[in-house]
Amino acid sequence: MKVVVGGTFDRLHKGHETLFAKAFEIGDSVVVGVTSDAFVKRTKEDWIRVQPVWERLEGVKKFLAGRGWLNRAEIAVIEDNASSPAAERPDLDAIVVSPDTVAGAKEVNALRIKKGMRPLAISIIPRIGAGGKPVSSTEIRKGG
Repeated sequence: MKVVVGGTFDRLHKGHETLFAKAFEIGDSVVVGVTSDAFVKRTKEDWIRVQPVWERLEGVKKFLAGRGWLNRAEIAVIEDNASSPAAERPDLDAIVVSPDTVAGAKEVNALRIKKGMRPLAISIIPRIGAGGKPVSSTEIRKGG
């Protein structure tokens, strides 16, 4: 099975690890989409504090290599949902998302259907908490 995950992947944390672990658990290979700087600027209120894409790509590669997953991964830069691997590649079977990104997966599936492709199976990981609130890169950037 070929699985896709996508995100900003800024300041990798336990939630990202859970997302990747699920993707590599269910997938023989995983396409990892990392949002471009332009995508981040359009979608993140605190975009100025997000690491540049080259740094996030290196972080993802190091993270995956450290867990023995890099040889099963393909990493791509995402400019927007419509041109992402998830929306463009008919060879994909499933997408792994967090509860906060289910809407994006549904948007991708709508785009796939319009293009005559089958929708991706959506696998939702549980929300990972820290100190009583969900762990997120946004909170980490805020110093939380």
